[in-house]
Amino acid sequence: MSSALPTDGSILLTSRAAIRCARRAHNDHDPALDSSQWVDIEPSHWAQQGIEFEAAVRAHLRDALGNRVVDLSDLTHSESTARTISAMGVGIPVIIGGALPDDPAGGRRGRPDLLVSTGPRPDGIPGYLPADIKSHVVTKAAALGSAQATHLHRLSDAHSPTAVARRGAATGYRFNDLMQLAHYWRMLEAAGHASHLGPLAGLIGSDTFTDEPWLLWQRLDDPVFTTFSRSRGSTKRSALERYDHEFEFRLSIAEAARAESEALVRPIIVEECDSCPWHEVCLEQVGELEPSRHITSGRLGVREWNALHVRGVRTLPELASLTLDDLRLANYWNELDISAAKARQRLGDAITRAQMLMNGERLRRLTSGPIDVPRADVEVDFDIEWDTDGRIYLWGLLVTNHDGTRVASLAEWVALDDMSEAALATTALRQLTTLRDDAAATGQSFAVYHYSHPEVTMVRALLTRVASSSLPSLAEWDAVTAVHFVDLWRIMKEHFIGVKGLGLKQVAPWAGFGWQDDDPSGEASMQWVEHARHADDPAERDASRERLLQYNTDDVRATLAVRRRMAQESQANE
Repeated sequence: MSSALPTDGSILLTSRAAIRCARRAHNDHDPALDSSQWVDIEPSHWAQQGIEFEAAVRAHLRDALGNRVVDLSDLTHSESTARTISAMGVGIPVIIGGALPDDPAGGRRGRPDLLVSTGPRPDGIPGYLPADIKSHVVTKAAALGSAQATHLHRLSDAHSPTAVARRGAATGYRFNDLMQLAHYWRMLEAAGHASHLGPLAGLIGSDTFTDEPWLLWQRLDDPVFTTFSRSRGSTKRSALERYDHEFEFRLSIAEAARAESEALVRPIIVEECDSCPWHEVCLEQVGELEPSRHITSGRLGVREWNALHVRGVRTLPELASLTLDDLRLANYWNELDISAAKARQRLGDAITRAQMLMNGERLRRLTSGPIDVPRADVEVDFDIEWDTDGRIYLWGLLVTNHDGTRVASLAEWVALDDMSEAALATTALRQLTTLRDDAAATGQSFAVYHYSHPEVTMVRALLTRVASSSLPSLAEWDAVTAVHFVDLWRIMKEHFIGVKGLGLKQVAPWAGFGWQDDDPSGEASMQWVEHARHADDPAERDASRERLLQYNTDDVRATLAVRRRMAQESQANE
């Protein structure tokens, strides 16, 4: 659960409470519910990747800082709390995996990845800043300005940041990251060890853990988040302001649930539910007609669902019958924290998908007339597979020309490094280059088809990461993809809406194609490749390799089927 009950009976919420679904806070503290009703959620490979990344960063810090760091990660919460209090008391420069003292008055419990000393405060008490380790990107390119950072080998030097030019804080994960760090800052204040530098916090991300790894510093009191308020309209708020509001709301929800008072929030099915142990409980509570349980692609947010709910749109049929000019929606747009144009697009798509669900439709055409699908004399359907390290280990090419079709699969079954990944990529890209050059030599046109962006962006990332004279430059790759590559997903998105999205697995059945594997998915394939590399039984390794080859072959055959089906659709609408 997200809380613990100390001996005085107070409720303690962890750093994730402020970013979790508010109903989770209710369920965690409802006496009528208990953990026996949980559904076990299998950790995703992304979660496992995060665990491994954190372990790598901790190991680096131990090696780099020696006796200036203490690692409490393997201790229990209570053991770590005692050691953390002692370590902060004597000013240990860096504390890994420390548990801050529980804050019953504030309702908080927390265990930041790092506590970084900034030296004694004016009152002589050692001050600390919180920091977290995240296995995602935490910075972005910035034309102007610079990020404040500290190289990890200097993390024990009483806060000595330097500027990293043309870098800024990334926006994708920023809200969640800063909410958790704000939680730890409030706990440091309660513990009496908050730094005299004020609310400042650090992040180590996958993009800062490089050959010379560094930590990004961000202020928690800068107004960086645009929020909606009925009284103040759209305004900018800091991470601390947003955290205080969200956390206090969830604390009140938990207290009401513990007291068995009327629930302050109703269950709504959102993306987070897929990884929540209370998922089945909430599904039972909302009932079969709840629209949020059915709109699983282009999901609306909690604020949007609640705004519809108070206007009487409470079931899937009611959503399907709604129109954007319905008088009940007159003030709907003003209650949301997104632009009216974006809100109209989101609600319009949700209405369409509700109608499709009512009619049993998988895919709906949104346009009329021909669909422009570029064709060529020599056509290649292209798909790649990559492992949890982001390395491409399998290249699949389905070549169609006057001789018919043939599949070329190139794979490497041992764990890849830069050299072996580059060697495999060189072989695959030379095949593509040969096909293009041979077509040009005979006056034939050439096109490469892929579905969505990874075939372009993952190869581009490889070329950025690996230096090899046998590989094309970024400029050469960009030139080739701009001229010869066709993204079928973009064409589908322009003309269709899918009730469960427009992923290849959702679209291919419309084209009459089905995978031979019982459970085809990119995430599952990341587990298969581990068996293909490391299974003790040779027969199991061989079976996993064959499974991956067949899966990749089906992927390229699926793109061929989709573009042929789009061509038929185009001819029918001419």
